Amino acid sequence: MMSVRACSALAALAIGTITVPASAQQSRPVPVAPLRAPDSTAYVMQVGAGNTATIRQNAGRSQSIIRQSGDRNTASIHTEGKVQARGVLIQSGTGNSASAMQSGQGIASLLMVQQGVGNQMTATQMGNGGINSAVMSQMGDRNTATLTQSGSDNQAKLTQTGDDNAMTATQLGGRNTLVWDQQGNNLPDLKITQSGGDSMQITQTAGYGKP
Repeated sequence: MMSVRACSALAALAIGTITVPASAQQSRPVPVAPLRAPDSTAYVMQVGAGNTATIRQNAGRSQSIIRQSGDRNTASIHTEGKVQARGVLIQSGTGNSASAMQSGQGIASLLMVQQGVGNQMTATQMGNGGINSAVMSQMGDRNTATLTQSGSDNQAKLTQTGDDNAMTATQLGGRNTLVWDQQGNNLPDLKITQSGGDSMQITQTAGYGKP
């Protein structure tokens, strides 16, 4: 299984000019650089047994990358562009599932990284001429993260480290920014819904010992 550092290096390599900041304190968690070259690129690399990857694109620049290592992982990207949309799903471990759908008429960008066993990630970005961006990262076992962004200029970063944690976030319309960081085991899902011109940063930290 890849280390966290190796996973981060792969992510940086995969997203190219998209910068994922090291600190959760930044107000723009996922700055997006212009995507000039591709008018549709797809790339899948899988190492292991029983992995499944699906990509579907409808260009207007686009680019989707899936990398998986381990066994019985499932990854899916469905993206529509009309100038920009990017993807990137990176998974390592066993029995992880990651699904993303990006749609709409403008910039959307996404990076999802999972490492561990039995993690699940879902993300939906339904942009409409604005900037949607997301970074979702899970390190551990049996974690669940769900994100839905719709509207204009939403940003997000959800990170989980530990086991049996859950995260849900919904951002609708307006210039929303969310950073949410959880570290520990069995942390409660704060579920967070934002609509309008919001900004939020939350950190949950608890011991790693099982209760």
